[in-house]
Amino acid sequence: MWKQLLSEAHSQASQTKLRPKNLIVLGEEGCGKSALINRIQGRKAAEDRPQGTGLEFTFIDIKDEESDEIVERMGVYTLNGDTDSASLLDLLLTNELVGDTLVMLVVDFSRPWNALDTLDRWSVKLLELLGKLDADLLEKLKKARVDAYQTYAEPVPEGTADKEGEEEAEKIVNVLGPDMLKVNLGVPVLVVATKSDAQVKLEQDLGYRQEKLDFIQLHLRQFAMKHGASLVYSGKGGKNKEILYQAIVNAAYGTSLKIKANPEDNQGVFIPAGWDTPEKIKQLALSFQEVSEDAQYGEHIEDPGVDATGNAGGDVHEAENEQGFLTKQKQLLGKDKDAGQNAGQNEKMDVARPRPHVEHDVPRPNVHKTPSKPTADPPGPTPRPDPAKKDGKDVLTDFFESLLKTGKDGKKAPTKGGATAPATPR
Repeated sequence: MWKQLLSEAHSQASQTKLRPKNLIVLGEEGCGKSALINRIQGRKAAEDRPQGTGLEFTFIDIKDEESDEIVERMGVYTLNGDTDSASLLDLLLTNELVGDTLVMLVVDFSRPWNALDTLDRWSVKLLELLGKLDADLLEKLKKARVDAYQTYAEPVPEGTADKEGEEEAEKIVNVLGPDMLKVNLGVPVLVVATKSDAQVKLEQDLGYRQEKLDFIQLHLRQFAMKHGASLVYSGKGGKNKEILYQAIVNAAYGTSLKIKANPEDNQGVFIPAGWDTPEKIKQLALSFQEVSEDAQYGEHIEDPGVDATGNAGGDVHEAENEQGFLTKQKQLLGKDKDAGQNAGQNEKMDVARPRPHVEHDVPRPNVHKTPSKPTADPPGPTPRPDPAKKDGKDVLTDFFESLLKTGKDGKKAPTKGGATAPATPR
């Protein structure tokens, strides 16, 4: 009896044991990659722990659906920086590991103008890195991706009487069109748009209307369909956290999804791999008025620039040319100098002008006065040397003149007096 129980327990453990998998997380700096993984793990980002430095490693607990017990830990590698750091991925994309690897491409919805360019850059870089693998192995992996994409099945509602029949009815076999899985990387791909709640700010600050948000979704879905990827929007408060977790597990282990596609919720879009078609995507364009479905992404989703406070939508101020700035300062200095000289002359004239004698109606004592001798005016204060002048020359003016660039012949432009000053080496 005990022998039989142990045998059954061992059999069940073998069935629930999963192969170790690796998740590679890629995206532009500041898009929220580390925060996204922390959210899936159910913990807050640790302020004292560096995040996204080099190739950061952590893990996600994979739990059994029925018992909620941890059956495996998926390794998560988050790459810091853009495609310039992609050489670090050679450690993971090897012939031995690539079969148990999936990729998550993260874009930032608070900066939607960068989204498509980020995805395209990583697509090209991943094709380059995966192209180094064994050709036969890569072909085998690509075939597995086609099979998984074509056999997507809609989730079956719980409590269905004829569950097996419903599964067959809901099953979808996608005949690959020209835009479906056109770019087959050979590994499962997920596209995640973080900070989807930023749509409110985009609407308030930049005037994004619903059709612009639909235009962004249209292009993200086209990219996902072309790469055979799932698309998930993620926002504040852990929105779509459980959906993202299920999408990761489904992509890694081929488990069935229990959540249906949701293209309607602006901040909670979920498009599973294999569900989308060009016809479904075109439904987004039916309400377009000011936006053209066939327009390039950058035509309608433009970078508004960043102002001095870092807020999107501000004007971009370019630094003034150095020589132009110095010339203006020299001119202003000359004006101040002339104004100062005029003020000094007026003050001297004012001092030299005789003051009118004013009789005050004050009684004076009748005192006999002895006529006094006329005395000379007391000497005025000794003028101090102007620190702004050196040998009669304005120091600041001379300073600005020395900063001005010389011409091609190595000589300065003539001054007002016609003389040229030697160039100051810089």
